[in-house]
Amino acid sequence: MTYSLITGLDTGNTSTKTSYIDSKSGDIVSFPIPSVIAPAPPSVIELHTEASNHKINPEEMLHVYIETDSLEQHQRKSYFYVGQYAIDKADMQQPQIDTDKHNSSLHKIVSLTSLAVAALKDSIASPENEIEVEINYSGGLPIEEHKKVGQKPLEDLKGKHKIQFLDGPAKGKTVVLNITGGKLRVEGATSGVSLSFDIQSNELVATKDQNLLTSPEANYIVADLGAGTLDEALYENSQLNKVASRNVNLGTNTYVDQLLEKVLELPEFESIIEALKANNQDGKPYRTREEFMKQVIYPGVKLAVEGKTPKFTVSWGRKRNIDFTKQTLEVMEAYASDVMKEVDSYWSVKGVNAEHFYLVGGGVLFGYEFFKNEEDIKLPDASIIWESPFITSRAYLIANYFEQKLASAVN
Repeated sequence: MTYSLITGLDTGNTSTKTSYIDSKSGDIVSFPIPSVIAPAPPSVIELHTEASNHKINPEEMLHVYIETDSLEQHQRKSYFYVGQYAIDKADMQQPQIDTDKHNSSLHKIVSLTSLAVAALKDSIASPENEIEVEINYSGGLPIEEHKKVGQKPLEDLKGKHKIQFLDGPAKGKTVVLNITGGKLRVEGATSGVSLSFDIQSNELVATKDQNLLTSPEANYIVADLGAGTLDEALYENSQLNKVASRNVNLGTNTYVDQLLEKVLELPEFESIIEALKANNQDGKPYRTREEFMKQVIYPGVKLAVEGKTPKFTVSWGRKRNIDFTKQTLEVMEAYASDVMKEVDSYWSVKGVNAEHFYLVGGGVLFGYEFFKNEEDIKLPDASIIWESPFITSRAYLIANYFEQKLASAVN
């Protein structure tokens, strides 16, 4: 079976976000995969039943074999654990704060796997063991990185890539991705698209801010608060100012790492740390940033979004639900304060004529408790606030959809 899938891919330093248009509903579907990999054996250790496979999503148990010419020679036919399933495996890798995305084999492996998962999750995915999917690639890079390399990384991705699923609910499936073309966009510079439009039932639908963002006289700034960088895009008369747009090294990873260190300083965990040292063992309560965000940060942020007082707790071994609210709010406040300093600096120097300053991206949730009280900035509407981490992947998808529709009309 061969078909096309319209996608948008945001390769983050904490997780890789994928958005696609479901072939039956015509609506946008998004999902994340932690940006974590580990080398894997060709065989599968059977520790679960086939019935249990059907209770989880394909992206939660990724043991894959990848054939691709886009990786280094020694990796072109290799086995990997990807995402959540790679956590705690030997030689696990996750991006460093300063990792360049365009030449990162880790990001390529997670990206190709994510696109293959999207193909399997799509509602018209065939029950056949092998499907081929044509992809017009739509992704992006931080502004400064994009200025250096342009579209070259996309050229390296063009062609066919085989991804075989060895475990989990997709066990036995093979997806052949045929990346025929596409575009690498500028992070932050494209995010405004998903603030202006949505796709519902295969139709482009305007949002309530569409007129503000698309009128010929529109002057505004969009800041994409990512894990590794903060990308600022200045629009003057509705056109991107490529010279003034930039990214700065102000991402949530630095602050999440601070919290992970503070967790280990809790007196409740001293006995566990001493026991590990006595047995010459290494251990930590949260194995990746993404795991910490899901288990600790998001439940507390959910309370804040609901208008309740946020509470954050951490657990490790027999020590359960230890209050971590004070430490978390202190770091979140520091992050929000640093972001607002950058907002003031950029708005008052580069974007003096901008009437609005939009914050998007996963950092919106991380700093939400403090951003919500800032009167001079705009956040995503409350109805889609939980889509904030997917704002960029949705924007890449919508831009891809629009360009393909335009190309079809011309032809």
